[in-house]
Amino acid sequence: MSIQYQEFIEIVQNTFQIFPVISDIFDKNGNEYILRQHQLSDAEDYMKFYNIPEIARFLPDGLIFRNISEAESEIKFRQSLFTKKESIYWCIAEKKTNKLIGG
Repeated sequence: MSIQYQEFIEIVQNTFQIFPVISDIFDKNGNEYILRQHQLSDAEDYMKFYNIPEIARFLPDGLIFRNISEAESEIKFRQSLFTKKESIYWCIAEKKTNKLIGG
């Protein structure tokens, strides 16, 4: 099935109306997670996550945050991409606590 250009544009525009949250994600132990938009309240956890040596070694230098302010700036940037209808960046969070565990 192919879609026409106008149909594609409508799909993209509709996608960027409300940030899509994906739920019902479970690990092998039954813990539930969600994929959601980054929030400024995630900044400290986001900074800690990206500074884990096993993760940081795969990141460009610009994503190694030295402080919470830098993490907040990155979160704002990622939020702006959705607002401008350019990209979607999800983070994964524990459903019960809404705590970010990955970005």
